[in-house]
Amino acid sequence: MLNELAKKYDDRLDIEEVNLDNNPNLTPHFQIKIMPTIVLFNEGKEIWRHFGVIGAEEIHETLKNHHLIPSHH
Repeated sequence: MLNELAKKYDDRLDIEEVNLDNNPNLTPHFQIKIMPTIVLFNEGKEIWRHFGVIGAEEIHETLKNHHLIPSHH
């Protein structure tokens, strides 16, 4: 789902998937207590966070609400 968003909005979004088993130092740095965790940054600042599974439509709406993708898509 995130890969599809990355392809659709490649000019507006950078989506990175991090394997915490390979990068355990990031768990405390980003205060991750539940997996999966999705963290949304804008200009280097965290603007939204979701713990657990989430649907594509919810992510899409969140991106629109934060004006990171056009609302007409």
